[in-house]
Amino acid sequence: MLRAGTATSTAAPQLGGAQLGVRVARALDDRGRLAVSLRLVSALRAREREAIAAVEWHPRALPFRLLAERRVGLVGLGGGWGLGATGGVSDRPLRHDALLDGYVQAGLIERRGGYVDGAVTLERPVTRHGDTMLRLGLGAWGGAQRGAERLDLGPTATLRLGRARASLAWRARVAGDARPGSGATLTFGIDH
Repeated sequence: MLRAGTATSTAAPQLGGAQLGVRVARALDDRGRLAVSLRLVSALRAREREAIAAVEWHPRALPFRLLAERRVGLVGLGGGWGLGATGGVSDRPLRHDALLDGYVQAGLIERRGGYVDGAVTLERPVTRHGDTMLRLGLGAWGGAQRGAERLDLGPTATLRLGRARASLAWRARVAGDARPGSGATLTFGIDH
């Protein structure tokens, strides 16, 4: 995710900012309920990087996972154990061709304390051609951790090219005082 603003830290009481991350997971059972995962996260403007190894439990009937993780600071961060829960939906069809995307996650990290964050977007396709789709809509993004909280609202546009997506949004901070301030974000992702 790219975002205008001051130096971004994955540990400081700042919510949002330019970051790069990747997550890979491998199922340990035939039903896909138990998995191991590895995430690598790096702030683009601050010298902070970490690796997170986790064991995840996913009850298939529900769109959420419980996880126990070990965080290892690679540059500029300490390590710590964590427990969390995360869940969400992607491209959930609603009335009038609207599509809902959203997630929420919460947990405790040994070195940082508790956290919660989430996002929801409601978009409608404005053009489609094969597996390419342009969607426009509105979004809400929020989060809280020790010493920082924020809620942002704003318009969003998402271009889907097969399994890849690029989203451009204007996030106007409407509550909280965490850095960075209001501004544009550009997020790239690939769905599995």
